[in-house]
Amino acid sequence: MRIYKLYWSYAKGKDTIRKSAYEVMRIFVRSDNGKDATMEPYYYDSGYDSVTHWRYGYRPGALFGMACFSSEETGTVYLPGLEKALQGTPWEYCALRQFYEQTGIPMQVSYYLKMYLQHPLLVERLTKVGYKNIVSDVVYRNGFSDALDETQTKTHRILRVQKEDVSFLREKNADMAMLKKYQSYVAINLRGRKELFQWKIDNKVAEISTDVFRYMTAEKFMHYMEAQLPIYCDTRPANRYREPTMKTLVTMYVDYLHMCRRQAYDMKDKSVLFPKNCAAAHDREAERIQKINDAQKKKAFCMAYAGFARKAALSNKELQIVCPKQANDLVDEGKALHHCVGGYIDSVAEGRSLIVFVRRVEEPKKPYVTVEVRDGKIAQIHGDHNSAPTEEVQKFVDLWSRKVLPIALQVA
Repeated sequence: MRIYKLYWSYAKGKDTIRKSAYEVMRIFVRSDNGKDATMEPYYYDSGYDSVTHWRYGYRPGALFGMACFSSEETGTVYLPGLEKALQGTPWEYCALRQFYEQTGIPMQVSYYLKMYLQHPLLVERLTKVGYKNIVSDVVYRNGFSDALDETQTKTHRILRVQKEDVSFLREKNADMAMLKKYQSYVAINLRGRKELFQWKIDNKVAEISTDVFRYMTAEKFMHYMEAQLPIYCDTRPANRYREPTMKTLVTMYVDYLHMCRRQAYDMKDKSVLFPKNCAAAHDREAERIQKINDAQKKKAFCMAYAGFARKAALSNKELQIVCPKQANDLVDEGKALHHCVGGYIDSVAEGRSLIVFVRRVEEPKKPYVTVEVRDGKIAQIHGDHNSAPTEEVQKFVDLWSRKVLPIALQVA
């Protein structure tokens, strides 16, 4: 493939235009085994000390992403000589002209030639039936994963859809991303999938989980969403952070259905599937789950200290080790000492760490120093505003970690 740059020079004060053309790059596309293809680029460098001045690789402008006209590989295809240039090559009967005319924009021809060598029947077939965006994804994004079946010859089988879906996807100028989303509805044989997909496009909804259609038809889903949108907009007035739209409503409804399923609700009950106020039902279930999670977290937090606290005690005349009795004790400790131990509730509840308090004997309820135990060792010791412990506190905690902590952890 040969790349030429055309220059039009305009001289100041003159009506004549000077035109010139230079060949700046040659790209050799080849396949040694009929499956894998490679590209070998050469660019013209007049300062390169060789017989031909052709240097292997891409011009540095293209390599470093600089705006450089000479290094740009994307361009128009010279159609008058195309058939003659391809004659006798593996691309003699390829649909390069058709693909270029369908897209109507400058292209990187070398990528098309390379992918055609690797997937000739697929690229040819999809180009001829008008799926230019899918072919573009195959050509320029170096493949197509498992979205397409190149062992097939029928268009619908290549696309992994049904016959009735082919014209719809072509009308919508489907690209690979759209095809994959549509295939998920084909996989569950969803009735009304074309209408649903059009509805998604019209309402700018990016994704609707296929799980939703385990409980309802596509028609009922769209009807319910249309009925809920005015209610949703009234209960969720627009603000500078989020404007109520069909997209945000769908996200909320899908989240609501997932919460109902997690709580083992009867998903055949219409009052569960189609609440009168979707937004209110979502908030109600979210609050319920939060309370359940908080209760479970608090229980797990207390269980973490059930055996540990009995063996972890240590005191001298000045200092003592105190274990928290409830999760809120960490919050109070963090507020009093101006550090972040209040955020360690999850870590304790999940068994990743333990928090103990160093208190003065004369002030047992007043926060003084906080200690984190992780992986059986002291991970952090912090006083007010994350200050380092005094020498007295450090020695006391070191003694506790050697003499008491191993025994307490065994019991825990």
